[in-house]
Amino acid sequence: MAPDRRRGDAQPHGGRRERGSSVIELTLYMPILMLVVFVAVQFSLTYLGNQVVSSVARETARAVRQGADTGQANAVAVDYAQKIGSGVISNLSVTVTHPDADTVRVRVAADTLHLVSISSLSRVSAEVQGPMETFRPDTGP
Repeated sequence: MAPDRRRGDAQPHGGRRERGSSVIELTLYMPILMLVVFVAVQFSLTYLGNQVVSSVARETARAVRQGADTGQANAVAVDYAQKIGSGVISNLSVTVTHPDADTVRVRVAADTLHLVSISSLSRVSAEVQGPMETFRPDTGP
């Protein structure tokens, strides 16, 4: 009597059974899948940290452009980083320089969350430069 293909009695590939092949495939593919998930999560954490650092740099530059000194700029940076990046970044460092009398440059760097401690992957930075705001009296007619 011929095997009934609807019930799954047929043996594929010349009579060999493929019992257990799913377990072997899972064993082979799972490390690759886990690596892809790991890389995606690490990339996302780094991207988020970069966005936070960039925002902190813009906010700090805005404060300095309006007249804040270096101490006040550091306080603004730390306060803003705690508001928007609490738990996302750590080891915040802020550098304020004046390339010329009318320009300010703010560089912010920090460590982001990481799954494996590789310092080159978890350090992000941002730099913002802009003109100092000054009062210019109306020259009127």
